[in-house]
Amino acid sequence: MNNLNGATKKKGAKLPLTIEHYKRIRKIIKGGNNRHKARNLLLINMQANTSLRSSDVLKLKIGDVYREGEFLKSFWIEQKKTKKQTAINILECIVKDLKEAQKKYEERFCVDYFNHSGFALFPSERHGYNSFKPISYSSYFMMIKSWIKEIGLNPDLYGTHSLRASVPLDYFRKTGDLATTSKLFGHSQISTTSRYIDEVAKEKASQVRETFYYSD
Repeated sequence: MNNLNGATKKKGAKLPLTIEHYKRIRKIIKGGNNRHKARNLLLINMQANTSLRSSDVLKLKIGDVYREGEFLKSFWIEQKKTKKQTAINILECIVKDLKEAQKKYEERFCVDYFNHSGFALFPSERHGYNSFKPISYSSYFMMIKSWIKEIGLNPDLYGTHSLRASVPLDYFRKTGDLATTSKLFGHSQISTTSRYIDEVAKEKASQVRETFYYSD
């Protein structure tokens, strides 16, 4: 069945979002009226710049990124799918969004929100103001789909994995370094990464057809 822009619903791995797409989504979030603007900016920043799966990002707590009045430089996380321990660097661009979220959470939830290590880093109001549980995967999924549609892309071709794949595949396009790309994904086997690389290969093949072909 055809969908937005005439494309059919994509099965398997979703397409990655590019840095241009990422910037446009952030612009939409910043320009919107959503009361969780700071949380949502931090959320997409965290996933894009850590390449963690959505399930791992959403379970993060304040104590993973902030302790004794300071933002951490890195933290360890056990990936839900692989059970593998992974070290995650907290980049300065993430800290910038963390500081804004800290200010907004203290205004919206409680004045000392970031002093509670067990509170969700990405809280939802669905469970009430005093529970501070994380937003659900389904909520995040719907937000991603909405943002993708707003920037003019077919939401059926993209998903929460699209942000996870953005930086690793951008790096691969520029370098062809499969081993490092696999590490950026946090894959234990390069064969797993190859499924994502296939999308880049299709993209390149399409470009090659435009410049290398037989004609009379």
